Amino acid sequence: MTIVNRVICAALLLILGSGPATAAEPGEPQKKSVWSTLELQIYGFVKLDAAYDTDQASPGNFVKWIDLDPENPNDSQFSMTANQTRVGLWVTGPDDEEKSLQTKGRIEIDFYGGGAENKPNPMLRLAYVDLHWRDSGWRFVAGQTFDIISPLFPYTVNYSVQWWAGNIGYRRPQIQGKKDLAISESSQMQIAAGMTRDIGSTDSVFADVDSGTDAGVPGFQGRLGWKVGTHRPRPVSFGFSGHWSKESFELNEMGDHEDFNSWSANFDLQVPLGAKINLKTEAYTGANLAQYLGGIGQGVNLERNREIGDTGGWIGLDLGPYRRLTHHIGATASDVDDDDIDQGDRTFNGSIFWNGFYEMNKHLSFALELSYWRTDYKMPETGPDRANDFRTQFAVIYRF
Repeated sequence: MTIVNRVICAALLLILGSGPATAAEPGEPQKKSVWSTLELQIYGFVKLDAAYDTDQASPGNFVKWIDLDPENPNDSQFSMTANQTRVGLWVTGPDDEEKSLQTKGRIEIDFYGGGAENKPNPMLRLAYVDLHWRDSGWRFVAGQTFDIISPLFPYTVNYSVQWWAGNIGYRRPQIQGKKDLAISESSQMQIAAGMTRDIGSTDSVFADVDSGTDAGVPGFQGRLGWKVGTHRPRPVSFGFSGHWSKESFELNEMGDHEDFNSWSANFDLQVPLGAKINLKTEAYTGANLAQYLGGIGQGVNLERNREIGDTGGWIGLDLGPYRRLTHHIGATASDVDDDDIDQGDRTFNGSIFWNGFYEMNKHLSFALELSYWRTDYKMPETGPDRANDFRTQFAVIYRF
């Protein structure tokens, strides 16, 4: 029996009941079932995506950028996948009323962990513990969760929410501390800081050495945010955030290495323009942002021994719901510093998108997304070259 099957069987036994409890050993306290002390909530969705691209979108099931193939331009492709299907588990309790402490845990996976298209591997998205002292407003989060920087996301059918194309920030193991401070009756300050695990590269003489762990120091992130006004249904919110981390690349077998910094400065803004209109936008600038899904997937140029600079952002409007239909429109862009990259590397990547979600009921919805993608490449001999793609994506989503 495989490990996965053992886990499934164990979960079913817990849910359905595994018979009489075994007697405790002498001197050992009687154990209670976890179901009697903790509240568990399973959530997620089943999602099927089908997409048609007029050119070579990479990797195809979703879009990071458009590949350039001068010998075979306008090479259309069709993809279909259920890999974004997601399963999550919230665990709540026990709470400490005396200390006003609320405890939670969360685990979440999807199926973009590699493997054959019809036999995909699970991928860990989230796994963290969340401690909230309600009286003081302090929160402590430990585990794999979202980055503190650039906390907003454009609402897309595309799985990657326009990462590598103007939206940065990902998920990684980290420790966070957060606190909300009431400034007045109509304003609130948000403070967050974290220490993170660097997810580096193995592009060095030693393929098994991760440049993030080899740096010997963690990364650091922080954000200062505000919520202003008594607007309904939401106040205006904005924030400034940033990060710093380091990578160390092994250059040869003699132990020579080169250190490179990764940093970003970021701005986020969310403004309700009406009961059914919400504006969201983010902007950033920085260098060596590959592990934060910036730089169009390019972080360090080892040929020139320099970090690759990148500036970008995105803007989006969430419209609705109008009866059963919700719309989202937006534009994104990532502009890499041409002086930091070599011939054939990506210099610009951006998208314009519209999507609509139609809810059949509270569980079942259908989605359609139309998007235009453009990726520019550095070609000194012939001048800049460009790859374009029109993408039509359809999805069926069943939430539980």
